[in-house]
Amino acid sequence: MDENAVDKSLLYSVSDEEKIQQAIQNKDLANQYYKEKRYDEALLTYQKALTNLSKLKKYTSKTDELMKVIFQNFSVVTNITCDYNSTVSNCTRALEIDSKSAKAYYLRSIAFAKMSAWKEALNDAKEAIKCNPNDKNLRSNYEDIKQAK
Repeated sequence: MDENAVDKSLLYSVSDEEKIQQAIQNKDLANQYYKEKRYDEALLTYQKALTNLSKLKKYTSKTDELMKVIFQNFSVVTNITCDYNSTVSNCTRALEIDSKSAKAYYLRSIAFAKMSAWKEALNDAKEAIKCNPNDKNLRSNYEDIKQAK
């Protein structure tokens, strides 16, 4: 390479902070699409947010929390669109970040129930209750799964 030539990759390098900001903007836009019931756009935009975060040089508790939230929000939409395998996968990834996430266990329990994986659904419903024992909705979900099986 000519020593006077500019390395073009330097012109397009984006800092971790900029990637985090892009991820937050994509998450917020995806949340708006979800509220508008524009589920395909929400899924694509959550994916963009995860892609922004996947390119970070360094992860922190802040970025981990953001990633967990995006995986969970993604899972809300995939449950609505009946893509239960994606819900299970994304909730599992959220739980790898935070093993005490009641929301991830709850969403995954719904997906397992929809796939008639009753043992897994009940287990996740129980785990959600352990994470947040005062949440009546989690207890109701557990009872619904017990009755449905």
